[in-house]
Parts: sequence; C-alpha cells; structure tokens
Amino acid sequence: MVDIQGAKFPGYGRCIYCGATNPLKDEHIIPFSLVGKAVIAAASCGDCEKITSDLDGYLARQIFREYRAHVGMKSRRTHTGGETGGFDALFVGLFWTGTD
Repeated sequence: MVDIQGAKFPGYGRCIYCGATNPLKDEHIIPFSLVGKAVIAAASCGDCEKITSDLDGYLARQIFREYRAHVGMKSRRTHTGGETGGFDALFVGLFWTGTD
C-alpha cells in the first residue's frame, strides 16, 4: 500500500464537481477533519468548495465527533458548542419536500 498523505496531485483545469473553470481551490482527497493531508491541486470552484466544506464540517461535528475525540484529532478552530454550520440549511433546502 502506498502512503499518499501529504501528496499534492495535479488538478484537471476545471472543478471536479461541476466543471467550472473559474478560480479553483485545492481539494482534500480525504477530509481534513479526518486528518486527510493529500490534495488535488486547483480542483474545486468556490461554490462547490463551500458545499463540500459545509458537509465536511457537519460530518466532523455531528457524525465523527466521538471518534475524533476518542483518537485525539485536533480541530482548526475553537469549539463554541452546539453549532451545526450551514449544512443543515443546505440539507433541508435540497431534500425537504414541504410535507411531514
């Protein structure tokens, strides 16, 4: 098995999610919140980066919180408690049909 941690792979000249070619940002292959250090250079546009960042933050805080605490993973910022970030609103906006 090859260790790719810390590797930076070349991008494709467009967003890997939507195909946009406007200014592109690096994209972690494994989420940073799960100690992913390998990236694809210039791989996501600002709009898609915002969505993946919100999703990554939500998963880190809500789904993997206990695991991350158990293994001592560090956070990029201090904890304010109880916040779920923008992903909750995004999730509701994408999947809520207006019926209960």
